[in-house]
Amino acid sequence: MTTFAEGQEVLLGALLSLDEDSRHLVLLRYHEGLSAAEIARRSDRSPGTVRSKIRRALEHLREQLDRKYD
Repeated sequence: MTTFAEGQEVLLGALLSLDEDSRHLVLLRYHEGLSAAEIARRSDRSPGTVRSKIRRALEHLREQLDRKYD
């Protein structure tokens, strides 16, 4: 069984495996609670580009976590 602290450590490692831009977008979306539209305005990108980049980052995170826990 994994402790909460161990889970946080694994998640942090997975986040750090993302490129800096992807990590920043994921943190803005899920830590700061910003919408894709808000992030797009702040970063001078289209909302579709932001959503796409976040989607790919989440896929990467899932792969990392699946490898750890499967």
